[in-house]
Amino acid sequence: FPLHDKERLEKWLRNMKRDAWTPSKHQLLCSDHFTPDSLDVRWGIRYLKQTAVPTIFSSPGDEVMYSYLFYCTKLINY
Repeated sequence: FPLHDKERLEKWLRNMKRDAWTPSKHQLLCSDHFTPDSLDVRWGIRYLKQTAVPTIFSSPGDEVMYSYLFYCTKLINY
């Protein structure tokens, strides 16, 4: 989560439908929630672009599940 960028964090939380929630530095969002153009790949490692905002979610009614590092299987480097 972009904890250092308040404006972008607000966009993330709004898209996740979690406006009243504050993530910790230990919580991550799976790369499935980002479009391919949100990622850079260098040396086979995916990096999230500094402008990336998650926009892909299963359906409008689904709650987004955040994950601790050891639970997520599709992590990206931030």
